[in-house]
Amino acid sequence: MGVESLQVYTLNETSGLWQSVPDSTVDKSRQVVVARVRHLSIFSAFGVGAVAGPLVANRLGDNSARWLRRAIVGGFALLPLAWFIIGAAPSLPLALAGCVLRGMGGSINWTYSDVLLQSAVPDSFLGRVYSIDFGLFTLALSLSLWLTGLVTDWFALAPRAVVLLLAAGSLAPLGLWSAALRLRGGRLVDL
Repeated sequence: MGVESLQVYTLNETSGLWQSVPDSTVDKSRQVVVARVRHLSIFSAFGVGAVAGPLVANRLGDNSARWLRRAIVGGFALLPLAWFIIGAAPSLPLALAGCVLRGMGGSINWTYSDVLLQSAVPDSFLGRVYSIDFGLFTLALSLSLWLTGLVTDWFALAPRAVVLLLAAGSLAPLGLWSAALRLRGGRLVDL
């Protein structure tokens, strides 16, 4: 794909189709694509959820390692629910509610798993462990985005169908984490 053919797209909620944003331009010198959009409410909703997730969850538990591991199950449970709401939403406000839930679930998982790592890893190794954690997260995110794009293109899926597939796919980590907790009697590591 040539740089000149880069475009910014937005979802037309009426037709359910992606449409190019008029007057988007490519600035080769700054290496950016510039476009005017009407709103960034989806990003804002996700951000609200990312802040609210751990704040709400902290009020529900005692901050013990056992609670944190169980709260991660709740975070994983929010993900398929959120993706389903986003994919099935007939309106932007309902989709935004799904984005808030998606932000909450991901933030609970990220924050609480980091607290568990801090508690379990000696300080002298903590930086290395966090760098591996972040590297693996970046790799998983990159592979996930690539695979989502590949599946979308191969099967010419509509955006809603892709989101509903994400909802179904996000049941796997929920099942794996829940099974791991049950197998270990609620203890993944001894803290």
